[in-house]
Amino acid sequence: MTSRSVGAKRGGRPAKRGAAPRPTGMAWTVIVLGAVPLGFGLWGLKQGLETLSWPKVEAEIVDKHLLLRDDTPNRPTVRVGKVGVTERSEFAAFAVVFRYAAGGEARLGSGVERGDLGLQNSAKSRELNDGYPVGTKTMVVVDPRDPDDAYLLAGPSSAAKMLSAVGAGMVLIGLWMRSLMRRGIGSGVPVDE
Repeated sequence: MTSRSVGAKRGGRPAKRGAAPRPTGMAWTVIVLGAVPLGFGLWGLKQGLETLSWPKVEAEIVDKHLLLRDDTPNRPTVRVGKVGVTERSEFAAFAVVFRYAAGGEARLGSGVERGDLGLQNSAKSRELNDGYPVGTKTMVVVDPRDPDDAYLLAGPSSAAKMLSAVGAGMVLIGLWMRSLMRRGIGSGVPVDE
């Protein structure tokens, strides 16, 4: 038996030249679906990392608001034995307005995290709401090229980190699936053909 035929029996590449490659369409679907959040997440990470080198200036919180969205009415009551339990689901987003001086002028800013893609972590939003009462003095980061562009927090946003992690995980799973499928594992075709 040649090494080629042994490889084919163990699930390696087909022994014959010109044999049809094993289908890997599902793996490519997972890879492409993972590339979308990965791309957005990496863009958000880049945006956030840029703020680490921006100058910091003192600012005063002039207004803040915790935006709450309650999904409880849309969820049915779950029966556990004879007891009905309604699951409470609430999402929070933090909005802020701060006054700062940059470029020799007083300015107003409302950015929380750069590159957050319009997404916020509910728990972090509640922490920010409690940590920045109106009248608080804090340091904000300001874009040196555009003094009107200022953010309360420096560094990558939690949304960008989450999207990058989910996207990278999906791409890695897709590559792993593709590797298994190319070897014939999980294809429904017996390994010892």
